[in-house]
Formats: sequence, C-alpha cells, structure tokens
Amino acid sequence: MQSNRGSIRIFFGKYLFEISSLETSKEYKTLKELDGFLNELSDPIILKIANRIPSNSHVADLGCGCGTTTFKLSNILGESATITGLDFSKRI
Repeated sequence: MQSNRGSIRIFFGKYLFEISSLETSKEYKTLKELDGFLNELSDPIILKIANRIPSNSHVADLGCGCGTTTFKLSNILGESATITGLDFSKRI
C-alpha cells in the first residue's frame, strides 16, 4: 500500500508543481482559506466514519473529487483497509 501512496503523491506533486503559479493569485488564497474552514468541519466527521470501518474492509469513495477524504481515510486507517477513490468528472 505504501508504494501506491508514493505514486499518488508523485502524480499530485508533479501536477501541483505545474500549477504553482496559482499560489500567488487571489483565487488561490481564497481557496486555501475555504479549505481550512472545510477541514475544521469535515475532519471530525471523517474520523467518526473511519472509526466505524472494520479492519480488512474495502472502502469506495464515490465522487471523491481530488481525493481529500480518500487520503484522510487512508492516513487514519493505514494498511488495515483498502480505499479506492472514484470520480466521474472529466476534469479530475
């Protein structure tokens, strides 16, 4: 499982590197503030969900978008579960 996470981080790292010029934009700063606010709301909910997932489960995050919840669940559950994120958006 660790190698999959590494591959995903490499992919997103390359993607984020390509759009790094956005970091200076007003839109980027607004999105970062919104992310912080949403994390405060969602993190306790994600933790409650994770606590209900039995070991050796297979979890599907349907409509995962960029995978924020998928990654958070993966970090909480570690290798005790398999987590797959799937999004139908053409942009993702």
